[in-house]
Amino acid sequence: SHEIRTRQIEVAAPSNLLQAQLQLGERRMPRILFISDLHYGLDAGGDAATERLAEHLVRTARPDDVLCVLGDVGSDPHTFRTCLEMFGQFPGPKCGVAGNHDIWVPEGENSWDRLAETAKDFAANGFHALEEAPLLLGPLAIVGTIGWYDGSFRDEIGVDAGDYERKYCPSLNTGWADAEHVRWDYTDARFTEFTARKLETHLAMIPQTATAICCTHHLPTRRLLHRPRWLVPKHWRFTNAFLGSDCYGTLLLGDSRARLAMSGHIHARRSYRSGAMVFATVGGNYRDKEVVTWDGGKLRRLTFQPPKHRA
Repeated sequence: SHEIRTRQIEVAAPSNLLQAQLQLGERRMPRILFISDLHYGLDAGGDAATERLAEHLVRTARPDDVLCVLGDVGSDPHTFRTCLEMFGQFPGPKCGVAGNHDIWVPEGENSWDRLAETAKDFAANGFHALEEAPLLLGPLAIVGTIGWYDGSFRDEIGVDAGDYERKYCPSLNTGWADAEHVRWDYTDARFTEFTARKLETHLAMIPQTATAICCTHHLPTRRLLHRPRWLVPKHWRFTNAFLGSDCYGTLLLGDSRARLAMSGHIHARRSYRSGAMVFATVGGNYRDKEVVTWDGGKLRRLTFQPPKHRA
């Protein structure tokens, strides 16, 4: 059974942790490749850039490279699966989390059920679903969750609390599309708490000597938002409230094994360091796509754009 389907939102220890383990012995830290916000099926130019990115990774990756997908993979269940299939010949381990767009559903369906289906889609295409359990790779442990938002990113901009609950602010004429497309019985705060508790459970399952890497779609700290905040237009400051939660960053900063937290969602390159811990995002947008590489040292970024057609 799928653990996250329980309506009481209970977090159980993952039973498939050992099955997810891959032994790399005493070799060097694997090279990790992070991609996010491919939004396959939404824009022809973006799809072409995604295809170029996938071809490059399949052609150049080494067998001990690790591919991490950080959500917003497709534009519907079919394109979600089609996009994952493009990485079928990637030679190394693959893992992923879903994004908020990946659990958008039409009226009559449930986003909770769709989240469970994304885990099955990941598995069917050779990806380890981090929502289910950590992935252990020798000295490295990768944990992850879709993440969510709980109001901890809100700025004091004179917006009523009810506008945040509705995800629409009439005075700013701006809203957040999850209000129309994410359908379930949970408040944002409750689902955020659930994912944070699950992340805490997964961290407790990994070895004390491991180096922990965290993958989320939503941001784990408001320090990744654009700064200074007063320069950000007010309507963006409103929607920034739906980009993530500080609870994930607080959890990671309290774990001495955590070294890197990568996320997507904001379609911008951002990074923030706190002591030995680095928080960073995968850049790109609906047309340009980015891969971020980490081998234990600096983050390296490579952008893929749609082909330029000659007149």
